[in-house]
Amino acid sequence: MRWGFLGGLLGVAAVVLAGGTIYAWGAGWFWPCENLGLPFSGSACTKITSFDNRNVGTFTTLANGNLLVATLSKGTERTDPIALVEVDSTTGAIIAETPLPGISLEARPAGIAVSREEKLVALSLYDERTKVITREGTEVLSIDRWLPAFMAFDNKGWLLTDMGRHFDAPPDPDGAEAWDINNPASTPVAASIADWSALFRHGVGAALSPDGDYFAQKLDQPHNSPVTGIRIGYIGDERDGGMFLGVNLRADCSYATSEISFSPFGPQVAAEFSCPERWGQTSTALAVWDYEENRQLLVLPGIDYFDTLHWESADTILVDRYNFGPETTDILRVKVPGVE
Repeated sequence: MRWGFLGGLLGVAAVVLAGGTIYAWGAGWFWPCENLGLPFSGSACTKITSFDNRNVGTFTTLANGNLLVATLSKGTERTDPIALVEVDSTTGAIIAETPLPGISLEARPAGIAVSREEKLVALSLYDERTKVITREGTEVLSIDRWLPAFMAFDNKGWLLTDMGRHFDAPPDPDGAEAWDINNPASTPVAASIADWSALFRHGVGAALSPDGDYFAQKLDQPHNSPVTGIRIGYIGDERDGGMFLGVNLRADCSYATSEISFSPFGPQVAAEFSCPERWGQTSTALAVWDYEENRQLLVLPGIDYFDTLHWESADTILVDRYNFGPETTDILRVKVPGVE
């Protein structure tokens, strides 16, 4: 890698047409994902499905390529329980829906993990302990972890979690623990490096590459500056300050980095930036970089809020987006150009 804190600062603003597909770099050109009446059906972004009467809490993919979405009803006074919804990733049709009445109506899904056999689902929740349930909705285990940022099932079927949210520092792998799903009364044990090597690649404010060699961390935006971004560096050298991967957005907004996600397929990292909504102006952006080549691959600006980032393939990211105009939550498929 070529280091230097500002080495990755790219203020590119261009529109490129490649192979009939329209991609956008930089903010302020157009929003191909937005409902602005623009007929860009071949844009970088296509809609998979839309939820009109509920919000997307979090989602993941299943072995058959379908999406497993944890949804919740809208508003502060919820009447419907959280539900697991399987969605056909090609047509957007709902395949199955499983209500979870055993989970508090006040809870909100924050993270999801599915066992290798896809019989069990783990949900981390706001305002409630982490739950392990069957695909049919029966609770198997409630563990004493409040809002873990990182969860996964290992090869033995144990659930791995971290100790809690990491907002400003790289995740601590030494805090990873494994829970025996088949023995609910047992206490957790330390997870081995073989189990957690890819556990922390997606996180809020910080993440580790799947091989554990690199960290990515959100950075505060300079006052009144349009430049924001993330810091990425080699975790094995504490003296190395890393490099800055930047994006040029709106000058009068303090962008926060909510989600950071390393690709499991190659040296790419994605980050979502958001600020208080102002209709008609850039309020969010999804940015993707190749951190080995110090190269910006995509900046997708928007006027609504992106949330969960999930790498579907080497050049495709799935993301849910709350659309303020029609009050819907969409799940989008975003193509990342330049991935080899």
